[in-house]
Amino acid sequence: MLNISSCDGRQFYDFFDGNGAVAAHRHGSGGGWVADSADVAESVYIGRQARVFGNAVVSGHARICNMAEVSGRACVRDYAVIAGRAKVQGRAVIEGFAKIEADSFISTNVRIDGETILSDHVTLVDFKSCLSCPFMPTNTYGANRENPCVNCLAGIAKRENARNNGDQAGNVRK
Repeated sequence: MLNISSCDGRQFYDFFDGNGAVAAHRHGSGGGWVADSADVAESVYIGRQARVFGNAVVSGHARICNMAEVSGRACVRDYAVIAGRAKVQGRAVIEGFAKIEADSFISTNVRIDGETILSDHVTLVDFKSCLSCPFMPTNTYGANRENPCVNCLAGIAKRENARNNGDQAGNVRK
């Protein structure tokens, strides 16, 4: 992970989303990285290895745990839990007592609420976005493990590799 402090005390962190190091801070409850551009309430929990960036909103008593990520304009609220290595991005809304975990990937205009539990590599995206994506395989209507949206999953894989390589190399600077 890349953590850079400037001489005026501000911290910067590279979320490996193509934007380079951006102004960020450790959240007071859990210590996870939060981009200054994100709107994260003090009442939520952001685990030490979890990350919230972009213009994401996390509110209520939501929990972002383990190595989960919330990004883009995604909204996680109420008592929702994002855990494991789950990714919630785009304009996805996760609310109520919903729980997203494992390697699940939720993107674009997907809304999950109530007491829904998604685990074990679930991928949900807005099909309209997939159908207009130039990288979507022919005759595929939605991403899944057998026929994933290579554009979305390649971006995730790239961030994961960069993140893991940064962790292993100990690329933390102050």
